[in-house]
Amino acid sequence: MARIITAGCGISFAKFDKWPTWPKFCQLSHQVDNVNVGGPASGNEHIARSVCRAILEEIPVCVIVVWTSFDKLDLYVEDQNRINSIHSYPSRNFLIDYRGNAVSGPGWWPSSVSDDNPVKQAYKTHLESKIYYCIRTLESIIAVQRLCKEKQILCYMFLGYDFDYNLMQTHSELKYLYNAIDWTQFQTNISLDAMYQNSEWIKYATTKEHGLMPVAGWHFEFYNTHILPILDMHFEKRNPHKFENLEGEILRITRDCYQKGIS
Repeated sequence: MARIITAGCGISFAKFDKWPTWPKFCQLSHQVDNVNVGGPASGNEHIARSVCRAILEEIPVCVIVVWTSFDKLDLYVEDQNRINSIHSYPSRNFLIDYRGNAVSGPGWWPSSVSDDNPVKQAYKTHLESKIYYCIRTLESIIAVQRLCKEKQILCYMFLGYDFDYNLMQTHSELKYLYNAIDWTQFQTNISLDAMYQNSEWIKYATTKEHGLMPVAGWHFEFYNTHILPILDMHFEKRNPHKFENLEGEILRITRDCYQKGIS
């Protein structure tokens, strides 16, 4: 069976346990084995490393990546005392592996944009740089694109959040990286965040407990609009009538989560 890689932050985490996210539908609609990497709170560095590792270990035929906001910090932590400190933080108090699974350690600390712990407070006060964030994001995109090209792997990309294109195109530390990227691999210039905020599904959002996690109905719509055509081009369908009948169940889940106040 053909193997694909799907990747991103929490928006693209297949193991989210409250409702199905878009990567969950890949194996339902097509005869593919989906290796989902990245995970909750992941930044673009962690996403890129996870994709590159999965490419080298899993040998996929297609990669679909949703890049997250550029202002996140990922750190690999192996010292147990530091791991214990992370577990005491109010938020982002966990470590994950490259597939987004929570681990006791060592592992990746996806600190995201948190500022409620001493490490991030010090980082934001003394070291944080928007330009450096952008450098790491652009380098991450280049690394994935070039590895896919080298291995002759299909590569499709999306933006999870808006990018500052003007800054990337004009700043001396960024424009050479910007120009090295094949932007045609991005399937739309509209970010997933913008799609969600401007959709009818936003009315079902009741809490920010999960960060930006679009409701089930939006995930199904995004999948059908943007991912399904990609898979249709390259892979055999799996019971298409059964997949089409999922729409009613997804709407039921969306409304149920809304009524419970958990979406």
